[in-house]
Amino acid sequence: MTRPGNASISFDRILIIRLSALGDCVHALPAFANLRRAFPHAKIAWAIEDRFASLLDGLPGLDQVIVFPRREFKGSAWRPWAWPGNLLRVMRLKRVLRAFAPTVAFDFQGNTKSGLHAKLCGAPARIGFDDAKEGAQRYYNFRVKTAGVMHRVERPLELLHAAGVPVTVSRISPIIPERDRAAIDGWLREKGARNTVVCHVGTSAFGAIKRWPREKWARLGGLLSRDGYRTVIFAWGPGERELAESVARDVPGGRGLLGPDTPRIGTLAALVERSSVFVGCDSGPLHLAAMMNVPVVGIYGPKDPAVYGPWCDKNVVVWKGMPCSPCSKRECDIPDCMHLIEPEEVATAAEGLLTRIKSPAAARADTTGDSLWARAEDGKGMNLDE
Repeated sequence: MTRPGNASISFDRILIIRLSALGDCVHALPAFANLRRAFPHAKIAWAIEDRFASLLDGLPGLDQVIVFPRREFKGSAWRPWAWPGNLLRVMRLKRVLRAFAPTVAFDFQGNTKSGLHAKLCGAPARIGFDDAKEGAQRYYNFRVKTAGVMHRVERPLELLHAAGVPVTVSRISPIIPERDRAAIDGWLREKGARNTVVCHVGTSAFGAIKRWPREKWARLGGLLSRDGYRTVIFAWGPGERELAESVARDVPGGRGLLGPDTPRIGTLAALVERSSVFVGCDSGPLHLAAMMNVPVVGIYGPKDPAVYGPWCDKNVVVWKGMPCSPCSKRECDIPDCMHLIEPEEVATAAEGLLTRIKSPAAARADTTGDSLWARAEDGKGMNLDE
């Protein structure tokens, strides 16, 4: 049998480099699954930041997790007295990478930090994107050009295609440790939650432009919980508890429920797993829910849903399609692309998914890749085009 992959590359020991952020690490999971399937006897390691390493806990077929200690480096670039310590950390990281002795490294991230990992690891074959940021392509000896609009899940797969690796897996869910599932199930029982809808109200600080106004989240909670048969949980991540707490408090009728602490990604995944529908902006938790194939409603503004939309079978993207969208801004004085989206639109999208999930006819229908786009110009209605 012919071995898959480019004959000039040894796939005996494979290093995946995808350090951050949560959504992008989630999007790299199918690439890992395809590498494992193509090379069942290879050793595979994944280099990832400490903040997101728990995503890989118990992942079948992953032999080693190499953690980049971002917290130890944070803020030290502007403190000269910390530079010697940083140098020691870099040398320690290099030793760990070299000890794994990769024969090929795939840099799915494409910036200076990830490119340095490719360089430090010493792999004979270092594969990355030709359009990598910050000059990272100088660290690769195999540069891959990409063309056209593609989803963030598909982009890592382009590196595999270029290396001759067959791509057959489109989805892989993270493993949820039983301790996390038990913790969430116990919390849900204690709160008497049923028919849960999980709303994640935050985004990273880096992606603050993608946030939806707090008062609209509260109105959405009222709309989704008004019949009394559904529990709307407002989930939160690091630095977001105060926001989620204020939203839950302002839900009409006191029907909002503040989500539990989720110290690990597995805990968040366990909460998401128990939801009928997940509602969120373009963020890591939304992409986690989508990769788990939980029905998702995405609230989108500045980013292109064709590139960053939910990667799941049942999803609705509420997006205005403003003349200035998509854009790559980090700040905007007139964020109409998010602020013109009304809670009634999002509630209609969520109710539509819930109805289709419950309907036997809908369950029999082929809804793979189904995506609904809302572009109501005046924000008062919802025009769904399939």
